[in-house]
Amino acid sequence: MIYFDFKKMRFSFTFGFFFVLALVCSSGNILAVYSLVFCVIHELAHLFAMRNFGADINEVSFYGAGIKISSSGVSELSCCKQIVVYSAGCAVNLAMAVIYIIIQSTELCAVNLCLALMNLLPISYLDGGKILETVFPQHESILKILSGITTILVIGLFLIFAFCVRAVNLTSLITTAFVFLLSLILG
Repeated sequence: MIYFDFKKMRFSFTFGFFFVLALVCSSGNILAVYSLVFCVIHELAHLFAMRNFGADINEVSFYGAGIKISSSGVSELSCCKQIVVYSAGCAVNLAMAVIYIIIQSTELCAVNLCLALMNLLPISYLDGGKILETVFPQHESILKILSGITTILVIGLFLIFAFCVRAVNLTSLITTAFVFLLSLILG
């Protein structure tokens, strides 16, 4: 793991992140590169909202499964401010989607819509799951079940798509899934 400190924040980068970065850059697909850039902008929106409400940001971790922000103080914010923090990234993706549709860049609009919709899924690790946990803290066990079912459905749909389209190299798919799961477990 590589890390450095900047303005009282630790930034860490794992092998999994560099693996995904290498896959994206070597794919030759410019939309994959844009997706990575839009993911960083998404996370910057969360950072901006946290800073704006006075939450301390301890660490920003870049790993194979995404970018994770560790902060202290978000849980002490009011329910409304927590929702703003957790929805800031999706709001920025939706705003960029509107801008790209206005300037008639359908692909970039679609990338931002997909990022926003994916992050709004009710999976506990994603923004949608965190919003639901904030709004319904008394239903933790139901939210865990919903998160698990949604995760299984998303993985299942992805596998069905990958095998039906046959545009995915099986070795790359297995390697990427391994790095993704390992990053989630060790994350």
